[in-house]
Amino acid sequence: MNTSEFFTARGANLVNGELQFAAETQERLSSDYTTVSVLQHHGLISIRSTDSLTFLQGQFTCDLQEVSQTQWRYGAHCTHKGRMIANFLLAQTGDNAHLLRLPASTIPALQASLSKFAPFYKGSVEDVSTNYQLLGIAGANADKVVEELFPGANLSRTPDAGSDSDSNHNFAFSNESGTVLRLAEKRYECWVATNVLEQTWTQLLEHAAATGPAWWDLLNIEAGLGEVQAQTVEEWTPHMLNLQIINAISFRKGCYTGQEIVARTHYKGQQKRAMYPVSGTGDLPQPGDAVLCETRNGGEIVMARQSSCEGWKALAVLSNKYLDETLTVNGQALQVLPLPYPLDQD
Repeated sequence: MNTSEFFTARGANLVNGELQFAAETQERLSSDYTTVSVLQHHGLISIRSTDSLTFLQGQFTCDLQEVSQTQWRYGAHCTHKGRMIANFLLAQTGDNAHLLRLPASTIPALQASLSKFAPFYKGSVEDVSTNYQLLGIAGANADKVVEELFPGANLSRTPDAGSDSDSNHNFAFSNESGTVLRLAEKRYECWVATNVLEQTWTQLLEHAAATGPAWWDLLNIEAGLGEVQAQTVEEWTPHMLNLQIINAISFRKGCYTGQEIVARTHYKGQQKRAMYPVSGTGDLPQPGDAVLCETRNGGEIVMARQSSCEGWKALAVLSNKYLDETLTVNGQALQVLPLPYPLDQD
């Protein structure tokens, strides 16, 4: 399915290859408004195997024992040196069936890496992005909108007493129309099967303002949720994107590819860099662009989006020793902003 053609036929504009909708103004898109964002630059990998638990447990940083058809997790896949090939959202959609949502630009690298191990588990690693349209729903009425789209999902329910803290948000639900994940309060991702996209989109526009991917990326930046892109494959360890904070790394499970390096960083306190929100003006930086402290390497840009006519917001992996120094990217000064979560969580 041609995503661009579908949405441009329904009022979207294509600007430099990216979808934009009329509602995308800072005045209208406040936290009190409900939005549905087209996640144009993300895709899905399907993994099936006779023993997906064993297969994926040995490859991913997260604990597959915590993933079920009602619970999803963040995770990453690393090289033997502990460098991330990709990070993703992981959902189970059936017995020995999982979907991974990640930037489309990193799908070839992840697919190639996992395919080396799949034959040992009679598994398949398939790019199924064309079978789904990925949508993000956020705002005041997000709970109601999602419950109408997925009757019976009950994703906004209160967690069971004694459940772990991640259960507050990590609810998941799948049916023949697709899969929906609760990311945070009033925030969801929907992976909608393309055969029901037209009726789903029509229903969504009755309750929400349409946006392109830029708005959703800004929400991720504000939430401190970074992603490996094609330009940054094998650049960072999971700790550098703060994945230990969002329960994307399990330190209780057994071995997985890169586990020795990841565990050493965690237990020996060897983390010298972390991810921080930053802002600036001038040209929009790109993933992988160098952040400098004078002439010294101070880090790299993870992702960036325009937040106003002149300014932008971004996430950047920064050296902790330069946080109080003047930092620049592409010759422009940047400001380090507070994280939405503490880095010293256990």
